[in-house]
Amino acid sequence: EWFEWVQLWLRDIAVFAATGSADLTINKDRAKEIKDMSQRVQLKDVLKLSNTFYNIKDTLRFNLNKQLTLYHTYLLLKKTFA
Repeated sequence: EWFEWVQLWLRDIAVFAATGSADLTINKDRAKEIKDMSQRVQLKDVLKLSNTFYNIKDTLRFNLNKQLTLYHTYLLLKKTFA
């Protein structure tokens, strides 16, 4: 699922931001992108975004409009990484 992929991506960005190394990342093949993104944001913002995504994913089981939910998550990503 898309949300799970984004959460793994955010996890890798947070790990790289905290350690400065790609050794513990899951998406090792994307180490350059992960490094670039981790240098553009603060760790606290990545963790906050990850928590928000977790909560959004959890509320999807209440039949939210998925299109609006995906658009909202896109805006959150854009705001954080812009």
